[in-house]
Amino acid sequence: MKLKNMSSIAVLAIVGLAFAAGGTVLRANLIGVGKGKVTWKVKDIGNEHQAELSAESERLRPNSSYTVTIGTNSSITVSTNAFGAFSVDQRFTTLSRPNIRVGDVVTVVDAGGATVQSGSMQ
Repeated sequence: MKLKNMSSIAVLAIVGLAFAAGGTVLRANLIGVGKGKVTWKVKDIGNEHQAELSAESERLRPNSSYTVTIGTNSSITVSTNAFGAFSVDQRFTTLSRPNIRVGDVVTVVDAGGATVQSGSMQ
């Protein structure tokens, strides 16, 4: 049993290293009202393209709509739950996806147009 667990850990470590070697991971910590974070992961090998965008936030106005914008990409409309939190995950398997780079500014804007959170992709 111990050998099986060690093998599983070794496989997970190898997969993690493979992603790190062939991929890009960018993150932004959002500050302002409440807190949030955005993560962008890209792994392109040959003709295989994978990208994942995750955004989450908490301590915002409950049951409200917000717009998340990263750099010059199209905005994403999100809604908070009864606790004032939202979470969104998007996967892309083609080159038709957002173009997110280091330094891109992330903003979370409320329905009135006020920026409530912001950060920078690092």
